[in-house]
Formats: sequence, C-alpha cells, structure tokens
Amino acid sequence: MLWSPSASRVATSGLNSRKLRWTPNWLPPTPGYIIESIYRPAAQVGGDFFQVIPLSADQTLVVVGDVSGKGLSAAMIVSMLIGMLHTISRISQGPAQILTELNSLLFEHKHRGFVTCLAIRLDPSGRVAVANAGHLPPWLNGVEIAFAGSLPLSLLASLAPEEITLQMRHGDRITLITDGVVEARNAQGDLFGFDRTQTLMRQGASPHLLAEAAIEHGQDDDLTVISILRTA
Repeated sequence: MLWSPSASRVATSGLNSRKLRWTPNWLPPTPGYIIESIYRPAAQVGGDFFQVIPLSADQTLVVVGDVSGKGLSAAMIVSMLIGMLHTISRISQGPAQILTELNSLLFEHKHRGFVTCLAIRLDPSGRVAVANAGHLPPWLNGVEIAFAGSLPLSLLASLAPEEITLQMRHGDRITLITDGVVEARNAQGDLFGFDRTQTLMRQGASPHLLAEAAIEHGQDDDLTVISILRTA
C-alpha cells in the first residue's frame, strides 16, 4: 500500500479546518507506532510531499520532502518522486540508500530545481534509522536531533547522506516538519520560527495544533507536520 497526501480528507471542524488535511483513516498500520499527519498546501497544489510505505519484516518507511518552487510545476515533480519512491523501496530499504538512488534518478531526469528529503525506517523493536538530504532535522520529544545531513537532492550527480540510528522508547515522539511551519509569517513580517515550534512540541502539541498555530500566525508556504509516536 502506498499513501500520499492526495488521498487525504478535508477536516470539517476547528480553526481554519476547512483547509487543513489530515489522515487518520488512510495511513497503513505501523506495528509499534502511531503516525499522525497534517498537510496543507499554500495553493491548490503544492510541493510538499510525504509517503508512508510498508516494508518487509513489519518495517515502515516514512519519507517527507519539499520540492523547490510552488504550484503545478512543483506538483508534477512530486508526482514523479512518489513513483520513484515506490519503485526504489521495493529493492532498497535503507534510508540513506533510498535517498542516494532517488537523487540519481532525479539528476538523470535533469530536474532543474532541488528537493529536500528526510527518510525514516521504523522497526517494530523501536530501532529507527534516519537519513537526511537537506531537509529540516527531525525532533525527538521536542529536541532537534543532531544531524550532519547532506545537500538536497538533484543538485549533484552523487550523494552520500548521513544515516543515524536511535532507539525509541514507549511514549517517545518524533516530529517531522517542512519549512512552511517555521517560515509562517505574520502581517508584521515576523516568522513563526523555531522557538515557537519547539515550545509547542515540548508541550506535546499534536500535528493538528502545531499546524493550526503556524497557519494562524500566517501561512506563507506549503506546510506538513508528521508525528511518529512509539506505543510499544
């Protein structure tokens, strides 16, 4: 089963909820975890994307990314990326390897922009592998995970993103965001920023509440929030 934001539903209650999209009934089962997500494009179509892909041995791949640009051109690249991820994940299941192969395919297609991308593989045991290509680092219990990362995808022919592993305990939460959250800007030009984002995460805010706060501040770009809660 392959899921993408295009399958999401539109909420019917809450602040600005007519424009928020959430996915409680569409994500595939993830043994040992609960995944929640919010996606809201700045326009009718957007350049944010994420995928939740079941792998072998009850493992799950979570990928979030952001295509440079907006509108239809970015959405077309998103569609291509989703197809590439579907193909790559059938063969390669290591996050760093997946990003490396995705970069090669994008570079061959001569994509003129760039794509930030973060890939996470969840194991039922709580072992988590993470690789990053120019995307905002993930947050664990409201603390940014130290990450060397690498350049975004499609800028160079070769890519060697760092892959780290960590062990999640019961109740731990990893939060993934796109830059539309921290770059939300109000009428005075003030950014929502990392401090507000971190404060809400440490208070245990759900993806819905975090997204709502950024949108109320003043959405300026596509916005995605994903929460991965360890339940075992």
